[in-house]
Amino acid sequence: RQLKNYERPLKKQKIFQINDIIGLKVANVDRSNMAPSILPCRIVQVFEKEESLNTTYKVATLYGIISDSFAYSDFTELSKTVSAELRQLDIKALSSITFIQACQLFTQYKSYQVCKCVGSCDTNRRPCKKQSIKCCSKCHRGKCILCKNNV
Repeated sequence: RQLKNYERPLKKQKIFQINDIIGLKVANVDRSNMAPSILPCRIVQVFEKEESLNTTYKVATLYGIISDSFAYSDFTELSKTVSAELRQLDIKALSSITFIQACQLFTQYKSYQVCKCVGSCDTNRRPCKKQSIKCCSKCHRGKCILCKNNV
C-alpha cells in the first residue's frame, strides 16, 4: 500500500521538455496589484536525478537565464499560449539573473523609499528632497496630500 501511495504522484507528474513554455508565480512583494502574477519562461535545461520525482529545470525569461533551478510543481503550463518572443529567444546572448530580478524586470517594479515627513517636502531641509527622492503614495504615513515632491 505504501508503494502505491509513493507511485501515485510519480504517474501524475507532468514531464517538461527543453523549449516548453511555462509560468512561474511572482510573489506579491515583487509586483504591484496591477502587474501580472505569472512570469512566462522557457525551459532551457533539465536536470534529471535518479528518481523522476527530483527532476529540476533551468529556465530563461526575456531578461536572462534564472540562476535557480525549479521543480515541476512550481510551474504553470503555458504551452498553449502564443509567446513568439520567448520561443525565438537566443539563449546564448542572455546573462544569468536571479528570480527576484527577473520578476521585478517583468513587472516593471520600482521600489520606493518611504518618506516619513509631515510637511509638504518643498525645502531641502527634508531628507527626501535633499537626497532627490520623490515621495509616493506610501509616504507621509498616508496622510499628507499637500506634498510638492510627488512622483
